[in-house]
Amino acid sequence: MENVTEKFWFIDDIQHMLLGLGLSYSVTNLFTFVIAIALVFMVLWLLDALCNRVIVGIMHSVARKAHARTNARTDWVEALISRHFFKRLLRFVVALVLAILIDKVLKGFHPGMVGGVVLLTKCLAVFFLMIMVGSSLDAAADIYMMIPRTHKKSIKSYVQSLKIITYIVGILLMISMLMGISLTTIMVSLATSAAILTLVFKDTILGFVASIQLSAQDMVRPGDWVEMKSKGADGVVLDMTVNTVKVKNWDNTVTMIPIYSMVSEAFVNWRSMEEGDGRRFKRPFYIDFLSIRVMTEGRIAALADNPVVGELFPVLDEYRRQHPGEKLSNASLYRVYVSAYLKNNRDVNTGLSLVVHYLPLSDQGLPLEIYGFTNEKGFERHETIVAVITEHLIVAARAFGLRMFQRSTNLPTED
Repeated sequence: MENVTEKFWFIDDIQHMLLGLGLSYSVTNLFTFVIAIALVFMVLWLLDALCNRVIVGIMHSVARKAHARTNARTDWVEALISRHFFKRLLRFVVALVLAILIDKVLKGFHPGMVGGVVLLTKCLAVFFLMIMVGSSLDAAADIYMMIPRTHKKSIKSYVQSLKIITYIVGILLMISMLMGISLTTIMVSLATSAAILTLVFKDTILGFVASIQLSAQDMVRPGDWVEMKSKGADGVVLDMTVNTVKVKNWDNTVTMIPIYSMVSEAFVNWRSMEEGDGRRFKRPFYIDFLSIRVMTEGRIAALADNPVVGELFPVLDEYRRQHPGEKLSNASLYRVYVSAYLKNNRDVNTGLSLVVHYLPLSDQGLPLEIYGFTNEKGFERHETIVAVITEHLIVAARAFGLRMFQRSTNLPTED
């Protein structure tokens, strides 16, 4: 019978019990090693659950009380909580304690088996340290942005650079531990091969870095409607790879865009519009200067019986009462009517910006522009709504005696 080495008390008891059942030492040793690993992971899971449900809450409460006593201008505690700093800090501490104590739990087993588990726990501690540092950097950026005078200068790019450096160092450190090579040796090797890799895999490296930036900043997702005029792309993103972004245009053609171009060049992503409350419309109407005149009482009264604009005559009448003694022009009344018509149109989102205003004068007449948002975000339905609005406002202009400017066609007009 092989010599039985003394192990952790709980594992040792199980091993003696199994040996008493007549099992061989090698089988018993393997079985108890599996039990020890399972025990370690169970304790790790219980500690993680305890930290998340109890200790993290206590730390949040203590930090909030400390913040209340300091009367700090920035809510640094909420910034740390929102970035899950305390949770990741505790996970790092648990992993670090586990890496220190794992030798004692697994004593008596084969050094190679113990060394492998110790190595993995150390890598786990480095991983949690890495994401904890990332959380602290994000929280620092949030706290910085809470200071009023810092709004004009963002440090987001610096924070992202520091996070990338942190992750690279953390990954290299884990590789160093797993491969048994010093970190200095790995970094020297990478620096030596960097020039060759840059030349051979230039596009792949650029694409990889760009894909990380696009994902980290949530700039593009599959399904987004993007427009990139420099590449002739205007449509929906079908797929994203390390090298290209595949866009299906509205004419059913497909454009393949190098992914690094979406970081180095300007493009439009319409996602915020599609996720928002409306889709924008903007239309100018050029009123002929020669058709603008002062409205008489009779002309104003006639508007009440007009089938096109009569429904909103009370708005015009109220506007006239607010300006007693003023000689109102048909252009000013028409502007008031256009504003009232849009506000009463159920297809127009009045909760968003809605403006009726004059643009600078031009040789084409007096430009009256409407600016607003429809409730419908789909292209076809949106354009139909805007078309109906445009047609109505052109017809309504004639009720006010206004004429839209257009180049002469020498054709007779019909009333």
